[in-house]
Amino acid sequence: MTDYAIEATDVVKKYPFMRANRKGGRNIFKAVLGLDKANFVALDKATFQVKNGETFGLLGPNGAGKTTIIKILSTILTYEGGSVKVEGIEVSKNPRKVLRNLQTVLTGSRGFEWRLSARQSLSFYAALYGLSKKEADDRIEYLFDAMELGGYEDMMYQRLSSGLGRRLLLARALLIDVPILLFDEPTANLDPVSAVKFRRVIKDLATKGGKTIFLATHNMFEAQDMCDTIAIMGKGKVIATGSPIEVRRLIGGTIKIDLGIQFLGSTGDRDLVRELEASPFVTHVSVKSSADQIRRITIEAKNDVDLNGLLQGILSKNVMIRTLETSYPSLEDAFVALTAGGHA
Repeated sequence: MTDYAIEATDVVKKYPFMRANRKGGRNIFKAVLGLDKANFVALDKATFQVKNGETFGLLGPNGAGKTTIIKILSTILTYEGGSVKVEGIEVSKNPRKVLRNLQTVLTGSRGFEWRLSARQSLSFYAALYGLSKKEADDRIEYLFDAMELGGYEDMMYQRLSSGLGRRLLLARALLIDVPILLFDEPTANLDPVSAVKFRRVIKDLATKGGKTIFLATHNMFEAQDMCDTIAIMGKGKVIATGSPIEVRRLIGGTIKIDLGIQFLGSTGDRDLVRELEASPFVTHVSVKSSADQIRRITIEAKNDVDLNGLLQGILSKNVMIRTLETSYPSLEDAFVALTAGGHA
């Protein structure tokens, strides 16, 4: 078994522009926008890896290539270059086998099933997946309970709220047991309460169910709250990958350290401030006193500061650290900085 649920290496995807309607005519999009002569490059050697059992988030501005990647993984689209593997299986060579390992939950799904009840919808897809009637009935009852859809079994899909409809889509994806679930904007257009509930369901699938979760999102809080690893895209390329905090650190800038310190000896805050300011990593230090004899010290330092060494130096001054808070540039700051001008 491979260590990676998904591997994408130098993936290229191009979309052809529409042709002129008459001989000698010009394509206005190519002429005005100055785009590629024949194709629009949606993915330009995109590369990333998703470990088994992790929650992986794909972030990027509109047109960066996120949905294109979801559709390639779902075998809806082909690709012109590179390699895409799911559980070690090349998507372009064995799409049927790939589909046995993943399911996709797309928002805004509309079709004839909108006129079916929730139970009829799940029964229809269970039949498509080849489940026997008993297997389907047992699985559907389990999913109605797991997705908290009890009481809505006979309501038409189109009458369900956005949150309930999203849960029904997820129930559909879970009719068969696959290791990988793909989500495209999983909480888009959901109210805050429904979004929180839906995120909790997805988290449980990863932490309790052992599923690999792959999600494309614009929601910075969602990515930071849910994902073990994130990749930021721009102009069809993956431009940064790492844990949320690693990506936040990529843009440099400063880290802010707020300390509550109690002096135990003769060392005063002036001596401590002088020593901190002498560090090549520290850019600013400020001190505030409080009624409880705790000094509130705020340190602004370069992003690559040795935080452990800095704190050890403070502790060597015969002080006790009562409180400690650190703050890095936000994920949103990193996203904006890394994708500036990166709309594809």
